[in-house]
Order: sequence, then C-alpha cells, then structure tokens
Amino acid sequence: MKRIILTVLLLTFLLPLHAQKAGEIGSVADRFDEFDASFKAMDKTLSRAEKLADLDEFDKSLAELGTRWDLYYQAEANVIGGTKSLLDACTQLLAAKDDLTQKAAARRLGLQAKADFQAAERFMEEKDSVYRRLLKSARRFSQVQATGKQLKKVQTREQLLTAQLDQHYGAAQAAVAADASLDISPLEEKYLNLKNYSAMIQACQYKPFIERIKDWLLSFAAVAMLLMFANMVQGKIQAARQMKENMKKMQEQLHKNDDEIPTI
Repeated sequence: MKRIILTVLLLTFLLPLHAQKAGEIGSVADRFDEFDASFKAMDKTLSRAEKLADLDEFDKSLAELGTRWDLYYQAEANVIGGTKSLLDACTQLLAAKDDLTQKAAARRLGLQAKADFQAAERFMEEKDSVYRRLLKSARRFSQVQATGKQLKKVQTREQLLTAQLDQHYGAAQAAVAADASLDISPLEEKYLNLKNYSAMIQACQYKPFIERIKDWLLSFAAVAMLLMFANMVQGKIQAARQMKENMKKMQEQLHKNDDEIPTI
C-alpha cells in the first residue's frame, strides 16, 4: 500500500514537470522555425542585391538577426542543451547563418570589383583631355627659360595625376583577378597611352634654340638611317629571291639537257 501511495505521489509530481518540459521544447522548436524562415528570407534578399549599398543594408539586417539569435540561444541554452532534436536544429541554423555571411562576402567582392573597374574606366576617359592639355602647356613653357617655374608646376601636377592613374589601374587589375568576366585589354591600352603622355610631359625641359635644332637634326638623321636600313634589307631580300629563281631555272635547264642526250 505504501508503495502504491509513493508511486502516485511521484507521478503527481513528475507529470507536470514533464508536461512543462515538453511545452518548453515545443516553444523553442517554434522559435527555431521562425529563425529558419528569417534566414531563408535573408537569402532571397541577398540574391537581389545589385549595389554595394544594398549589401550594406543586408549586412546590417543580418547582424541584427544574428544578435537576436545569440540572445535567444543564451536564454534557452539549458533547454536546447538537453534535447538532441533542438541541438540538431541549432546546428542547422548556425550553418545557415554562416552560409549567408560567406555568400554576402563573396557578393561584395564581386560588386566591389565591378565598381573599381568602372571607376578606373571613368577616370581614364575623363583624364585623357587633361593629359593633352598638360602636355601642351609643358611644351609651351619649355620653350622659354623664364617660364621654368610654370613648367615645374605642370610636371608636379602631372605626377600627382599619374599617381592616381596608377592606383586606379592597380584596382582594375585586382578587379579582373576577382572577376574573370572583366576584360582589361581596352583599359590597358588607355593606361599605356596616358603613361606615354606622362613620359612626354616629364621629358619637357628648356633647351636653347641651337640645342633644339640639333635634336631635330639628330632625330631626322635617325629616321633617315632607319629608312636606309629598311631599304637595304629589302634589297637583300629581293636579291636572295632573284638568286633562288635563277638557280631554279638553271636546274630546270640542266634536267632538260639530260633528257636530250641519246641513249645506246
């Protein structure tokens, strides 16, 4: 009889506790479903992000969701830790959160690459006329010794501009490394063209009239020598072709004479 009474008392005490535990587990499971839905909604939002500003907003929302998750997990750690199904669900939610973080970082890298590449394109397109004006000014100031200070200012400005040019081109190269769909060939051609302007601007310096005449004559002589060399090479090629043609005709004539020799 005592054993029966003790069993009844235990059941009376344990059943409410069991029901309470089951209720807590169910409540946490429902909350997990809400977090899972939120992470899936965030994933769709990320797939629609087309600008860096969109990603900034996404990162902010994901950070807020992550904070709510951390606080809830800490509050329900005892219930979660004692239930295998909740632990498994918790692992899946953490994996979904980490996956979103990695996807956002990869998408930011791609969008940043395109933004840097487009910025480099705009910079080079806009600064082409600037380089032309600087070269024109540098050449004008280099004609007179008294304008040496103005020439130096032009060259200093050009150096600062080319430092920005190098930065943009370096960013464009990094963008191509991050996004293989970007074609750097047209940009590279513009870059080399602007660097050529840079070299010409920095090469400008005052020279007396006699020195300028001497440089012109030397450049003229260099061109003449190149033309002379080209003509000489062309003449040798033509002579070689003619010699080859003569040898061919000679061999044909020898074979023809062989055919005319009577046989016994």
